[in-house]
Amino acid sequence: MKVTRKTIAETAKVSVSTVGMILSGQGERYHADTRQRVLQIAADLGYQPSINARALRFQRSLLLGVLINAVNTHFAAEFLHGVQDAIAATDYSPLVFFAKSPEGFEQCMDRCLNRHVDGLLINCVAGATEINLEGVIHKLADHAVPAVEVFGHFLPAVPKVNVDNRQTAELCTRHLIAQGHRRIALLTHGRYENQSLHFDAWEQAQGYRDALQAAGLPPIIIACDLNYARVHEPSFVEADFTRAGFEGLAGLLALPQLPTAVLCYADLMAFGLNRACRLKGLEVPADISLFGKGGTALSAIVNPPLTTTRPPAFEIGRTAAANLLLAIRGQAPADACIAETLLERQSTAAPNIHGLPAK
Repeated sequence: MKVTRKTIAETAKVSVSTVGMILSGQGERYHADTRQRVLQIAADLGYQPSINARALRFQRSLLLGVLINAVNTHFAAEFLHGVQDAIAATDYSPLVFFAKSPEGFEQCMDRCLNRHVDGLLINCVAGATEINLEGVIHKLADHAVPAVEVFGHFLPAVPKVNVDNRQTAELCTRHLIAQGHRRIALLTHGRYENQSLHFDAWEQAQGYRDALQAAGLPPIIIACDLNYARVHEPSFVEADFTRAGFEGLAGLLALPQLPTAVLCYADLMAFGLNRACRLKGLEVPADISLFGKGGTALSAIVNPPLTTTRPPAFEIGRTAAANLLLAIRGQAPADACIAETLLERQSTAAPNIHGLPAK
């Protein structure tokens, strides 16, 4: 049988209005013994407040919209776990959408706004230029809906929670230097210098350069071509980045001397480069160490297991949701950046001190 406030009132021998005031946190005018008795009876009976009633009373939907670009489904579960952790002690529930196209993104946003969500967590990635970003900003303002952007830098004046790609790359490069490597290459994609659109690749390159400069070592950057017209489509990402990594070996072999270690833009590039090395007779890590990024599931089971980094998806979800709750309360949350965690495996090792000539 459902426990109601009337049930509690009859058991505590007080009025329903008294129970309502105490349970809503407004029972200061009642004696402490009365408040304690009502709260204890409610707990003993397993009383659960009506979310709909609370939403009506506070004039809120108690819903948080979550818009995730489908490219990022590989870490979406951890991200959503973080969101859930942040709102567990509140009455809020997430309303989650995965967008596969710019049109789908706008439709999902409209559905969230039509449900009168109290706030939005928004993820825009590569291909964001095809989304009407100005329209997104106007919609947020027109509906007076606070938002937090995650894994992106595309929405001006919107608080952000992101991966600290620069610090992560610096950490990885310093790790390779500590292993004894002095010729360390960065294998990235051809638009890594486009800071506004490909901010993650740009930040990675900056962190890589920072670590090398501090050690007095020169940067070696090999930029691979990608099919940019389709790279943001989930069905093509794996094949395109892996192919780019496979073809990247040619650029490394064209150097006067082969690097002893390569920091890759993503695990997928490292997979492709690893296969290309094997076909050329280069052993990983005996001849060349490979370092990925992204902590994909396959990174632990490829041969050799790939040294990589784990995205802080849970931490970003928890931080972003907590910041969104602050924004809903009228506070101004600060931007946050969280570095990835290094996962050292067997694809990196101390270099061959004699080195290998380029082939």
